[in-house]
Amino acid sequence: PLFKADNARVFDLEVESSTGVAQYADRLFLSATTDGINYGREQMIEQNEPFVYDKRVLWKRVGRIRKNVGFKLRVITKSPVTLSGCSIRLE
Repeated sequence: PLFKADNARVFDLEVESSTGVAQYADRLFLSATTDGINYGREQMIEQNEPFVYDKRVLWKRVGRIRKNVGFKLRVITKSPVTLSGCSIRLE
């Protein structure tokens, strides 16, 4: 998703997920862009564990945004995963 945030501070990004059939996601990678074309280095984020259903994907301390910011989420699992409820906290 691409968010419009003119000269704003972004505190965190949160994504809710349903792992479905998978007990846990093997890997979840997150990268950011300001123009929608070139993405930065992917960061691996701990997503969840087996039988723990109340964990969220949370990327803290995103930083200052000049105009726009976009995020790319890449999940590697053995079965389908549903991602929903993407939200950012900014000022």
